Amino acid sequence: MDKEAPPSTSPANVDVGTAADESAEMSVPLDLSYVRDTPALAPSLPSFNSMNEHVRRNMPAYTTKLPDLTRSKIIFDGKTCVREFITRVEDYFVFRNFHEAVLIGSFADLLAGTAAKWFRTIRRKISSWVELRAALLGRFDRPDYDSC
Repeated sequence: MDKEAPPSTSPANVDVGTAADESAEMSVPLDLSYVRDTPALAPSLPSFNSMNEHVRRNMPAYTTKLPDLTRSKIIFDGKTCVREFITRVEDYFVFRNFHEAVLIGSFADLLAGTAAKWFRTIRRKISSWVELRAALLGRFDRPDYDSC
């Protein structure tokens, strides 16, 4: 008596849609040779908070240090020539290669008196040097420009 070969489970030989197929479990051989044997990673990873703490302790802080403008002796009080003030500010910041955000962030240190009070009322509306320059000229520019 010859033994019959077990029925093949390849997709070409499987009848689809019969009640026997729906109730029977199909065993399809899987080729797992490409999967590497790796240990589970989750237990070896530190918690998120300890990782954050490690980063806080070991990474350098990347902050922009605002310049000490008291040494620049550039002060505008609203009474002197605003065009001359703007020119001095631009020269100072361009020469030192400061970013526009540094200029906007430290601008209040360049003001005194009426100009400082005015700037406090608009500072949250200003997002660029172009806007700030236009606002300064609009508020403090004098018609007798030649006299500054």
